[in-house]
Amino acid sequence: MHRERSKRPVGSIRKALRLSDYLEGQAGLIVEVQGDAASRRRMSEMGFIRGSEIKVVKDAPLKDPVEYLVKGYHVSLRRDQAALILMERPKVEQRSHE
Repeated sequence: MHRERSKRPVGSIRKALRLSDYLEGQAGLIVEVQGDAASRRRMSEMGFIRGSEIKVVKDAPLKDPVEYLVKGYHVSLRRDQAALILMERPKVEQRSHE
């Protein structure tokens, strides 16, 4: 059975990282949102859709949840939720010097 493929470049998933792997200050574009239909719908309602730019604003002291900048507003996700979002390689790498 042949399934219709999305319009992403061939091999882009192989190079993708999970949003949960991004560090504070890194930004990139969403390649794919995974999970069940209800999870994907919830993520899309919050602005996490393919092609959207996401920036990691701040990690919580215990690393969960993480604050993201999405379409001009701030959203917090648990790391297990962020792990369902595949991203391109980060555009900017700015590590905080603690």
